[in-house]
Amino acid sequence: MAKRRGGSSAGPRAFIARLGATVAALPTEAEKREAQENLAALIEFLTDMQQRLLALPSAEDMGGIRRAAEALEALFGKAERDPVLAGVLGLRRPPAARPSGPMVTSEDRAKAQVTLQAVRALPGDQIRSELLDQDRHSVNEVRAIAAEVGIRSTERLSRDALAQQISTRIVNDRGYRALRGDDEGTQEEA
Repeated sequence: MAKRRGGSSAGPRAFIARLGATVAALPTEAEKREAQENLAALIEFLTDMQQRLLALPSAEDMGGIRRAAEALEALFGKAERDPVLAGVLGLRRPPAARPSGPMVTSEDRAKAQVTLQAVRALPGDQIRSELLDQDRHSVNEVRAIAAEVGIRSTERLSRDALAQQISTRIVNDRGYRALRGDDEGTQEEA
């Protein structure tokens, strides 16, 4: 037979004491519910973490995204050169750079200064008539005269409009000088 440990009377009492301690250590229904709720919250948290990890792109996914970005960049590059494609994609093309003003040569400027000195003493109508004479003065020369008297001109401004503005500016300048009492009413200011 098997050997017994300890005394015979201590055995059942010790077992009952241990059984009582074990029963006292068992959780109550409220403790079991709380533990179950805590485990459910932990499982929910871990499931959420798992979903987020699955949603995180991998290095392989980024390769596909990189290729897609390069393809889009190439497409937009083509759209910059092709106005029809740019229109289809809804892109606005930047306006073509235009020269800031008309091309006036240094020769035109030199002629303009000589002409300006000659017309400053003329009445307004004669200034205008002189500047409208296409045989004597090129459009660029008239533009250079306009620049000399402080008028900004554009390619769209006609010869007639420039001549009118120049004659008005010269006559007005002459009138302002006369009102100030300048003796050199017909001379250009230095």
